[in-house]
This record gives sequence, C-alpha cells and structure tokens, in this order.
Amino acid sequence: MSGADSGTNSGAIVGEHEEFHLRQALSAVLKEGAGLCVPPLDDDKLLARLLAVCAGFRNRPLLTPQELLAHAQGERCNEIFRQAVLEGFFSRNAVFFRDLTAFRFLQEKLQERLQGINQGINQGINQGINQGINQGINQGINQGINQGINQDRSTSSNSVANIPTRPIKVWSAACASGQEPLSLSILFHDLQKRSDISGLDFEIYASDISSRSLEKAKKGLYNNFDAQHGLSIGNLMSYFDEQAGGGFWQAKAFLLAGIKFFQHNLLHSPPSFLPRELDWIFIPHTFGNFDAAVAERVITRLASLLSADGWLVLSPRDAELALRAGFSEEALSCERGLFSRATFSYPDRISAKSLASDSSISPSPSPAFAEN
Repeated sequence: MSGADSGTNSGAIVGEHEEFHLRQALSAVLKEGAGLCVPPLDDDKLLARLLAVCAGFRNRPLLTPQELLAHAQGERCNEIFRQAVLEGFFSRNAVFFRDLTAFRFLQEKLQERLQGINQGINQGINQGINQGINQGINQGINQGINQGINQDRSTSSNSVANIPTRPIKVWSAACASGQEPLSLSILFHDLQKRSDISGLDFEIYASDISSRSLEKAKKGLYNNFDAQHGLSIGNLMSYFDEQAGGGFWQAKAFLLAGIKFFQHNLLHSPPSFLPRELDWIFIPHTFGNFDAAVAERVITRLASLLSADGWLVLSPRDAELALRAGFSEEALSCERGLFSRATFSYPDRISAKSLASDSSISPSPSPAFAEN
C-alpha cells in the first residue's frame, strides 16, 4: 500500500509510480553522493525520508513531494534534489561523550604522554648532575648539582608548563550537531585544569556533510535534553551558560574557539589545511549504511592521515571493514572500536600513491537515476 492509500497527509500524496521513482531516486542519490547502500525503502520509511527532505535546507523554502519529484525527473537528479536529499538524510543530533570507551582511552593516552614528558625532564636533570660529577672537579660538581637543583625547583614550580610539546591533533570526521568535538574540547580543558599543565596544546577539527548540522555545531546551543544527554552536571555548569529564560545552554566561547569546523564529504579528498599527521580520528556510528567497498577505501584513506602512533575510532561493528581496509587483527585486541595506526598496512589493491591521486571515491553508479 502506498502512502496515498494509507491515509497520509494530503500535502504528501503522490501516486504509486511517482513514489516508486522517488524511492529509487533517493537511494541513488545516497549511493552516488555519500557512498551509502540504502535498500528500497518501505512506505513508512519512505514517508519519513520525504518529510525530512521536505523540511528544506539552508534558506530554501519547504519542498513538497511533488516539487521533489519534479527535481528528480530526467536521466540524472538535479543539484537541488541531490542537496535536499543529503541534507534531509544526514541532518541529525549527536550525544555528548557517546563513546565512553574511546574517550577514556584517549584520556589514558594523554596522561601517558604527560608522564613521558615528566620522565624526560627528570632524566635531563639527573644527566646534568652526573655530568658535573664526572668532571671530577669541585667546581664542576657544584655547578652540576646547583644546576640540577635549580632546574628541579623551576620544574616543580612551573609544572612543566613551559616545556614545548607537539599539539595533539584530532579530527571528528562526522561531527553531526557538534557534541563529539565539544566533548573532546571538554576533555582537553579538563585535563589541563586537573594537571595544571598549560603547555598541553591541542587542535580539534570537525566536519560533516550536512550544512544544517554544521550550523548548529558552530553555534554550540543546545536545549535541555541535548545538553544533559551525556554531560555531567559539573561539565554542564563549567563549560556551558544557561540562557535567559531557561531551556537552552550555550557552550562557552573558549570551548568553541579551539575547534575548526568545515563541511566535508568523506568520499572526497580532505582539505589541504587538515594535518596529515593526525593523532586521533573519531568517526564512530558512520559506516552502517555504507557500500562495503566504499567504506573500506574511506577507512584506508583515514588511516593514511594518522601519525605513526595515531588511533582511528570506529564502531565495534566496523571491525570487519577495518580489517579489509588494512588493519591487522592485532588492532582488535585493543579497546573496542579503537584501531592503532601501528597495526595498519596498505592492502594490495590500494596504495598510498593511488589514494593521494584520487580526488574522490566514486561508488558504481546506480541505474535508479535512469528510472522514469
């Protein structure tokens, strides 16, 4: 039974033939435009997709199913239909600290890094003292000891705040409405406060295919439900301001200032300003509907952007895709959904050179575009 026969709103009524064409066109756009392999939608799901698409995007007026159908006619769907479908499908809300395992593992790795900095400093102090002693001259002994003591005092008073370190670089590659990159920013700021370390620099990059989701992410404004979903009361009060009249919470300016937002389709090459030696890439809950071959190539490309000791955060269910994309089974012994760059090697069918030369990853075209 079609939506028209099931008593849906008269504004959404289209005939069975038109509904079939829309269903095929929707699936085709999602495959070619985003690499998704969405099976033919039943009537209820089709109606939900239509309503999402008809909600409009950017500043365009609402689109009726009839208007969508007009845009979808012909051998290829035009740009208005393509953008409307992608915006309607990908505009979604996220959750703060949704993947606790990944965030806790990241925190552990950061703490290990800070411990390594402290150990390096202490070794340098001891080496300076020993060099002075080994000179066998009283002056050298005294100078070495005094230098060590002074450096030790200086280190203790400054909490290694002035020790230069390479910034931690993280990319939230499907950030939706912004909760994931904001969670990362909270984690970094919280670690800085608790460790009294101002020298722990970080760079957070956040992207999404949906312009509507990015607009919300950049604002950092959330209603009570979204703000309290995943955030502790302490983090909410420390990093957000309740808006006058209640009901909404605004992320503090310094929290947003450390995040660079940009629109990006995962099928395309990353922008030139994105670092090629990333420490972490977060992209969980993304590949569920992807065409398998496309997902594998995307994951391989993401792995190629990691530093030698970098980590890729996927969903646990993406393990098979990660293995085919070049990660070894050793990666699966790590925390669930976490894949170490150290266990990665390019699969035989994909090389670093071919990834660098490909400006986009193209799924095989769907014949649905030619349906009339």
